[in-house]
Amino acid sequence: FGWSVSVDGDTAVVGAIYADVGGNWHQGAAYVFYRDQGGPDAWGQVAKLTSADGAAEDHFGESVSVNGDTTAVGANLADVSGTTDQGAAYVFYRDQGGTDAWGQVAKLTSADGMEDDFFGMVVSVSGSTALAGAPGSDVGGDPWQGAAYVFYRDQGGADSWSQVVKLTAADPTW
Repeated sequence: FGWSVSVDGDTAVVGAIYADVGGNWHQGAAYVFYRDQGGPDAWGQVAKLTSADGAAEDHFGESVSVNGDTTAVGANLADVSGTTDQGAAYVFYRDQGGTDAWGQVAKLTSADGMEDDFFGMVVSVSGSTALAGAPGSDVGGDPWQGAAYVFYRDQGGADSWSQVVKLTAADPTW
């Protein structure tokens, strides 16, 4: 608990990559707290976030970011379609499934993901834009150059999050 943290106004999100979930060792979780829950300036837990498709050793909560009613959570060791440690990031909205319930609305993955990319090691969300870092991403045939992926909300439909660009350094080094 406390592996990663993010705060926006009266909402805080805390990652716990070693949380066991439903018998899955180190699947990971993220916890949402609101200020003034249980008294003035008390921070009370209001939700525990987990991925809908979580598995052992995903490390969900490796990174967290909250902005308004949206939070992003990285799971850098998640396997994607059989690709080991490709990584993923998950987007949650407040009031999905009820008042103050935080429901998963999207799973983000890179269009060119490969084994050991560790996508989701870092995430950031602001408004209708999300970024996810993949430090193990190969670029131009060079291993471990790293990349960041930009996703926009409402691309391809309401509340659909889609990759719009892959960011890489002009002068990569390893």
